[in-house]
Amino acid sequence: MNNSDINRFKVIQDVYDRRIRRVDAADILDLSVRQVQRLIDRLREFGVMTTSLWGNLEAMSNRKLSCNRK
Repeated sequence: MNNSDINRFKVIQDVYDRRIRRVDAADILDLSVRQVQRLIDRLREFGVMTTSLWGNLEAMSNRKLSCNRK
């Protein structure tokens, strides 16, 4: 995990622990509120171990979507 992954995890963890709001996290991470919610859902479902794979999982889901569109 690089520094940006660690920062992202800390912000998402703060939202999960209700220290900050999803809107604030979206501003900090420069994401949409929906994307923040998806990261929270992924954290809730898979736990901390997958946080380093977030980028890879997003890429895989994008590939899956593009394959399904054909």
